[in-house]
Amino acid sequence: MTLRESVEVEFKLAIGQDGKGKLPHDIWPTYSAFANTRGGVIVLGIKEHKDRYELIGVLDADKLLVDLFNQLNNPQRVSCNIISDKNVVVFEEAERKFIAIEVPRAPRRNQPVYVNGNPLSGTYRRLHEGDRLCDGETVRRMLAEQTQDTRDLKVLRNYNLDDLDDESVRVYRQAMADARGTHPFLEFSGVEFLRRLGAWRKDRETGDEGLTVAGLLMFGRAESIREEFPYYTVDYQERANAAAESAWIDRITIDGTWSGNVYDFFRRVYRKLVSDLRVPFEIKDGRRQDETPVHKALREAIVNTLTHADYTGRASIFVVKRPDMFGFRNPGLMRISIAQALQGGESDGRNRTLQQMFLLIGAGEKAGSGVPRIYQGWAGQHWRPPVLREREDPSDQTLLELRMVDLLPVESVTKLQDMFGDRLNYLDQNQRLILATAATEGEVTNSRIQTICGLHRADITRMFQGLVKDEFLIQSGRTSGTTYHLVGDEAAQLDAGFMVVDTTRVRESTFDANEVSSNPQRGNLSLNEATSSSEWGKLPGNDVTSIEVASLRESEGSGVKVVEDLSDLAPEASNKLLNIASQVAQSGRVSSEVTRAVIIEICRNDYMTIRVLAQILQRGEQHIRDRFIVPMTNEGLLIRAYPTAANHPKQAYRTKNMEAPAPQ
Repeated sequence: MTLRESVEVEFKLAIGQDGKGKLPHDIWPTYSAFANTRGGVIVLGIKEHKDRYELIGVLDADKLLVDLFNQLNNPQRVSCNIISDKNVVVFEEAERKFIAIEVPRAPRRNQPVYVNGNPLSGTYRRLHEGDRLCDGETVRRMLAEQTQDTRDLKVLRNYNLDDLDDESVRVYRQAMADARGTHPFLEFSGVEFLRRLGAWRKDRETGDEGLTVAGLLMFGRAESIREEFPYYTVDYQERANAAAESAWIDRITIDGTWSGNVYDFFRRVYRKLVSDLRVPFEIKDGRRQDETPVHKALREAIVNTLTHADYTGRASIFVVKRPDMFGFRNPGLMRISIAQALQGGESDGRNRTLQQMFLLIGAGEKAGSGVPRIYQGWAGQHWRPPVLREREDPSDQTLLELRMVDLLPVESVTKLQDMFGDRLNYLDQNQRLILATAATEGEVTNSRIQTICGLHRADITRMFQGLVKDEFLIQSGRTSGTTYHLVGDEAAQLDAGFMVVDTTRVRESTFDANEVSSNPQRGNLSLNEATSSSEWGKLPGNDVTSIEVASLRESEGSGVKVVEDLSDLAPEASNKLLNIASQVAQSGRVSSEVTRAVIIEICRNDYMTIRVLAQILQRGEQHIRDRFIVPMTNEGLLIRAYPTAANHPKQAYRTKNMEAPAPQ
């Protein structure tokens, strides 16, 4: 199995210039990047080559660990230490020692974790497989998150009541009277009413008195809000069909016809979200029930979107309604982990004053219960569990997808039956659930199946491996970035249900040190055990393939090229390839092993596009891509002409030979 560095795994050599062992200098940017993103694992003792990894080991593990903790506790090296003994494992393989260091995601109050004493020049985050130096805007936003428990109580200078929309305040006050008719705040009016809400306050330290961030966002005019938050945008779209790129048929955005503030967006959009929901006749405590758990879940979802948003971010507030789902996006990452949010009971709201304002009108739940309430509302309908994700690129975002689809939708089951026929009868319920998820959502991951059926990660991995082996699924990527899609389906980009999101930038899980060793303290652990426990795959001796060439190099006179059409080749060359392919092209059915061997020969000298391979082999392009090119590339048998752009329109493949020149 191919092993590659992922967003959560980084390999370092750690032998030093004298070969006696030393922590590598580049361990610290990786430490910072992991701590500021979702955590990860640094493995010491593995040397990276262009096309493989070599298991070297470390000479003096104890010395390296002493040095590691000394530097972790040196503020001139890193801003804070978030690692303890339980995060470090020493393990052995072939009489060599290796060190695995789990770097957890740093708590909000410790971020940014930076190096060399300067946050503006030493803060990193993990993007794809590299450590990216953060720009000043990102660092300043992280510093604000660190020091401000709530971001919306700041008193704004030079703002006053003229910046508010009077009608928004009036409608809110009426909604509060309807929800809490005897609430003491209703005894006040004007500035005093706003003060009680937290929309107006006096800063005791500076003496400034006036409108707060919460007051401006909740009741302000769009033009005034944008003076303080230049990227502020709210957008609702209703689409007629289940496609991320489909045109909207109804829309609410800032267009000058309404105030544009958060409260008016909430009340307008919520009505549209629930307008088509059927309410069964039900009497409770002598009163007709006008809401279902789905109503409550949707209200909680939009309130969460608005109250947890980082309004200094560049992404917009975005809500989508489709026949099959609802989608919600807000700028800013979550302040707690996704696992903590799903469990409930812990809250770290970004805009707590806004949250309290919504509570006063009966919208939203108490702190820490919102996400579980959304999941409960969906589970009560026997729909697929919601999907909660974060995304860092091109800007920090949190995404929530609520599909109104059964766990085994009729359409998906019919599709699977058409694709696989009687072979489905030999699968158990969980295997069918995996395939149905892939059919419904375009792709499936280990973390997603955990949320649906609650099985252990290792058990799910074994099921995935069996489904790949039996040619039900195609695997893309490695480690915790691994995704799967149905054989015969185009490898789908995860669109979060309502927008295109590059899956290489979305991560749902991190390394669990407790899965690597039953003893969380330092101890011996075989490399194969460590890697299989954390889904890295097995290391076959010292030869672990393959790290692809970082960029497409040019080499004059090499004769290597990208062949986009069979006519690009000289007649002698094309005839030679057709002769090689004849045993496949002229046969109705041949074994996969034969076809793979033929592809290796065809791609021996030049980079071949899938179109050319389909021409030569007399097979469909989709069939060639899914059954052979994707898995052979993942296994390191083929390399891409454009390795950093997998979806390049001229992408082509060549038999792996790192000594060969790159195409012209």
